[in-house]
Amino acid sequence: MSPEVRLVALPFNFSPPTFMGATYRADFDMSKTTTVYLHANARELLPTPGGTHIGRLRVVTAGRAEVTVKARIYVLCAGGIEIPRILLNSDSVIPGGVGNDHDLVGRFFMSHYPIQGFGKVLFVVKDLAAVTRSLFSRTLRYLCLADEVRREQQLLAAGFLFHPEGAYGFVGRNPQSMEQVLPAFESLLRGDGLWTRAFPVLAVPEQAPNRESRVLLGAEKDFTGMRRVRLQFRRSAADRESFRKTVELVSREFGRNSLGRLQTMFTEDALPTLRPDQHHMGTTRMHRDPRQGVVDPDGRVHGIDNLYIAGPSVYPSAGFANPVLTIIALALRLADHLKAKAA
Repeated sequence: MSPEVRLVALPFNFSPPTFMGATYRADFDMSKTTTVYLHANARELLPTPGGTHIGRLRVVTAGRAEVTVKARIYVLCAGGIEIPRILLNSDSVIPGGVGNDHDLVGRFFMSHYPIQGFGKVLFVVKDLAAVTRSLFSRTLRYLCLADEVRREQQLLAAGFLFHPEGAYGFVGRNPQSMEQVLPAFESLLRGDGLWTRAFPVLAVPEQAPNRESRVLLGAEKDFTGMRRVRLQFRRSAADRESFRKTVELVSREFGRNSLGRLQTMFTEDALPTLRPDQHHMGTTRMHRDPRQGVVDPDGRVHGIDNLYIAGPSVYPSAGFANPVLTIIALALRLADHLKAKAA
């Protein structure tokens, strides 16, 4: 493989915040085909005898009044934690919950865990202005290993962001951090036409699907009578080893391509703290085989003819990118499928 393509920079584009109610309320008000109910909490899916068809949905209002909704098709779009919570709480007809014939609902919980304070990169380049313009552009760019390298090395995905606001308070393991030793070398580097600047690094590693990382139900109930969630977040040794090797390869590529040096705090005896963020994925994973996934490729819950799921809970793997664009794509894909099915 050509050494020039072992590292790639992937652009991340962010839209302005969209407040759905304010932006689309007028469209919903004028719609002749859509009715929106607010403060109506989905309490339980009620299958018909046999469990292959959802007959009704129990709903509890903010005032604790209970109503029943009957529909031809039901679609759950409530995120990677609330969707398995609804399914697991729907157990009055099917013990263990709806869609949970093979004990998969809630399992394979995945999240991103951005590591702030992970390290710093010292760029040593001829055109520092170009590097700075790239880093400070409105489009963030994550540096990562090329797909071919990851496949060759059997590594999970990971992205590295170099930006002043991307990491905080790095303290090197050595007595002298990069900023302390940098001034002594700056004049020599500038004499060769090279310029230096250090940037903090934020790392976002992918989590491998893990059956024991899961959403469970606790004993405590909320005002609707639903049991609250208990999260069992589990990472594997494969996560750590993949990230360690990725850091090693990226660091080597920096040196080999004369970009600079990458200083990190990642060692076997000083691991960064890894906590899940708000990207909740994988808890009703998609797979053709009902023994390996909760929904089929169309998003339909296995064994139930009128229940669909859209959202990050159907992801079979997580990657490292923000999940929203894929969520929207899956929602549009499911809408097209249901529209064609109704035609």
